[in-house]
Amino acid sequence: MIGNHDYLGTGEEYYAKKYGAKNFYMIAGRVKFVFLDTNATEYDYVASVPDLNYIREQGSVDKELFDRTIVCMHARPYSDQFNDNIAEPFEYYLKTFLNPMFCINGHDHCLQMDDLFNDGLMYYGVPSTSDRQYMIFTITEEGYSYEVVNY
Repeated sequence: MIGNHDYLGTGEEYYAKKYGAKNFYMIAGRVKFVFLDTNATEYDYVASVPDLNYIREQGSVDKELFDRTIVCMHARPYSDQFNDNIAEPFEYYLKTFLNPMFCINGHDHCLQMDDLFNDGLMYYGVPSTSDRQYMIFTITEEGYSYEVVNY
């Protein structure tokens, strides 16, 4: 998943050549993982980032193959990289079209667990390895659980 440092120099072109699309998805065990480019400041807010049309489309793409969604992004709403002007429409599109279980982000490099919009959708910020922590998420038919591992 592309992060803001991937845009430095020719990083954006290299990322596209090496990894492909900045917005993409995969399905594993009837869970759709949707990966979003949310680095709006790298586009000087000129482009539609995050791409709300892509989010809307993902609600129907391969719908017969998944029951639940997890949304992964580099920068979460209200971080310094996110376009806060569309934070509320972004949340609306996630909840309406993807019905996510939870969201994961990494930009802030610290452990975070927040219901940013007070609507029940949790945003988990994963810590950097320099904090000597990582998270394990376990997805079950009933829902999910997580644990923070310190090492």
